[in-house]
Amino acid sequence: TAVVDVLRATAAGVTAHQLSEQLGMARVTARRYLEHLAGASLVDREPRYGRAGRPENVYQWRRHN
Repeated sequence: TAVVDVLRATAAGVTAHQLSEQLGMARVTARRYLEHLAGASLVDREPRYGRAGRPENVYQWRRHN
């Protein structure tokens, strides 16, 4: 899918906001896709701190060895 293609092509990972802008979908929809992939252990999820408010999750395609 397009979501997986973006994740595989982006070494630094993406946020739901970045993914939604890249693919032209709602941020909530992007987050649901990303959370589904995280639940299936296909992506790693890490919080990114540094701004006021809630941390933003960064999702990165899990490299399987």
